[in-house]
Amino acid sequence: MNIKSDKYKKIVDELSSEINQLENNLKFFSKSSKESPLVKEVNTKLKKLSAKLFLNTERLNKIMIVKKNQINSIKKI
Repeated sequence: MNIKSDKYKKIVDELSSEINQLENNLKFFSKSSKESPLVKEVNTKLKKLSAKLFLNTERLNKIMIVKKNQINSIKKI
């Protein structure tokens, strides 16, 4: 269980970092047109990464809930 949670924590951290970097990069193009191909590409990538982040965060949360339930059930014994 720890291996899976570590795997998803790493994925969530990497996705968060990449999203943060892209958002920072977009600030440099704030004066550019939203119709710019580069801005469109970055926005599309941000949407995809955000969806992946959401999915992996949900997976991690489910693993943590199962882990917590297992610990609680052991404590009851």
